[in-house]
Amino acid sequence: MRRRTGNIPCRGVCALLVSGWWWWRNDRVWRSDTPSATDTLIPSRPMAWHGPSSRSRQQSQRSTSDSLAACLLIKDDNDILDEWIAYHYHVWNLRHLLVAVDPSSRTSPRATLTRWTEVTDLDVRVWDDVDYLPESFRTLGYHIPPRYVSGDAQRSQWHVGHESAAQVVADRTRINNHRYRQVTLLTHCYRHWRERNATWVLHVDTDEYLTLNPIRRRPHTTAGSPVVPVKLVQPGCLFRFWNALLRDNVQARAANAHHSCVSMPRLLFGAMETNRSVVTTTTTAGTAAANPQRFETLRWRYHAAYNDTVYNAQPKTLVDVSRVPAPDELWQQAFSIHRPSKVLCRRIEQLNLRTPNRYPLAVFHYLGTWERYVARNDTRRSRRVYDAKAAAGAGGRPEDSMEDWFDGWVHDVGIETARYLLRDYFRYPGNSVTNASRYYDTLA
Repeated sequence: MRRRTGNIPCRGVCALLVSGWWWWRNDRVWRSDTPSATDTLIPSRPMAWHGPSSRSRQQSQRSTSDSLAACLLIKDDNDILDEWIAYHYHVWNLRHLLVAVDPSSRTSPRATLTRWTEVTDLDVRVWDDVDYLPESFRTLGYHIPPRYVSGDAQRSQWHVGHESAAQVVADRTRINNHRYRQVTLLTHCYRHWRERNATWVLHVDTDEYLTLNPIRRRPHTTAGSPVVPVKLVQPGCLFRFWNALLRDNVQARAANAHHSCVSMPRLLFGAMETNRSVVTTTTTAGTAAANPQRFETLRWRYHAAYNDTVYNAQPKTLVDVSRVPAPDELWQQAFSIHRPSKVLCRRIEQLNLRTPNRYPLAVFHYLGTWERYVARNDTRRSRRVYDAKAAAGAGGRPEDSMEDWFDGWVHDVGIETARYLLRDYFRYPGNSVTNASRYYDTLA
């Protein structure tokens, strides 16, 4: 039979155009007013059998002013991204997330992020380089003046013993480009959330978790303050605590409330193993046994000394973008990711975990396994550096304050949603941690 030729009927063309427009609209929802912006909104689609709890559905219209927003720059972090989102979603009311993907990343986070928008009220937007980096940077081969690594790079510690002078220069350029990318993203991300009426905006890495200063949990440090949530079970417990603290505690308000940039000391957790084989959470839908080896927050419990500024390194910040003055440098170009505003944010020598009333928040930084540590192509990461950091916390007592969030999160979202979102974290029938796909095939 001879194939028919000729023009496609008009109604067919119209149908194709309408269909194409609909799919484009759902993938590239809108263009922001940032230069050359092609901001991608991860679309949300309702799922039938593993949907969130009715309480979560009722909160699906949560505004940016009564929840946490965050900025992430990620590179091959898919294996730890789910835990990071689940934790901050549960205890900090994280509902608005902007993710920029490093162009050298070998993996994409879109599948992971799409799962979250399918079954929760998390709003996720993904940026590429064109959405926040100037054209001059993108078209000149990503070479900029090496002003972000100060001093003589050939005398620095991160390249000793394995690089030539030429390689040092190349590595320095790559590091400078990464730092420029970080501060530029941070500035544009702050603008983005300010324009959408956000208040508190968090910027940390995917191996860092915003929590309470651990010293603040001790009984003698809580007098005259809101009750410290000893267990991280209730949804939004730390977000509510933080707002109540600024409202009710005179000392904390004096130390933090007039600062729209709240600087938070970091605490490095080394690679000493926790001696336990399973973490069990009991929900109304049954009991789910999770594999603790998959959780950064449950596996690693030993940390560096509170006053060790070498291992704990520079602080991170929580910024109320609704209160940053318009003339501040943060809106033009953040000073650094650790101190985006020289006026509003504190220097590292001003911070002290041992004064929990002045610094009630902290950021737990998890070193992780050697395999995870070297997954990124970063010259500054070596076995020598890793082994030194891995020993942090040796001989100390374990920090248990992070243990309860997972159980509370499972109770909140429901067992099936939890298994769907953290599919690689659970033990499935047959005692196989990696048997998630077969498990979901039986439920389809």
